[in-house]
Amino acid sequence: MVKNVSIRDKAEMEGFKKLIKKIEKITEKELQEIISIWLESNIQTHHYIEKSYWEKNLPVVEKELPKAELFVDQIDDKIVGFIGIMDGYIAGVFVEEAYRNQQIGKKLLKKAMELNDRLSLNVYEKNKHAIDFYLKLGFKKAHMNIDEETAEKELVMVWEAN
Repeated sequence: MVKNVSIRDKAEMEGFKKLIKKIEKITEKELQEIISIWLESNIQTHHYIEKSYWEKNLPVVEKELPKAELFVDQIDDKIVGFIGIMDGYIAGVFVEEAYRNQQIGKKLLKKAMELNDRLSLNVYEKNKHAIDFYLKLGFKKAHMNIDEETAEKELVMVWEAN
């Protein structure tokens, strides 16, 4: 019987280097890898929002990302996931599609939790998978907002260290 092997397991078996690291000074290559993951992930997971919305916001994100505290997960020097944090606010946790459901997002979020006493984030109400993910990691629903640009309901969720 053949064991079902994940892409990450294959990468590890083939000797690819994997680690979470903080980006101290982002390079153009890193920025482009992160931007690509951000755009594709948003389009794939937010099917209820027009693709053009994400594309329109790309220049703003590209400008603001270097200001965030960024942690990345890499396989063989290729970024496969990242988390961006600004003053305790999680601007996003994103994982490249081929590497999802392999604990990368959880590992990135746990790193943020190690370094902060309180974290908050916004998540669209329709993104049930993400809401469940954050609840399992100890986030609590704080209140509901309406995202003015998309007219979508979004939850504000908060995590506090014990």
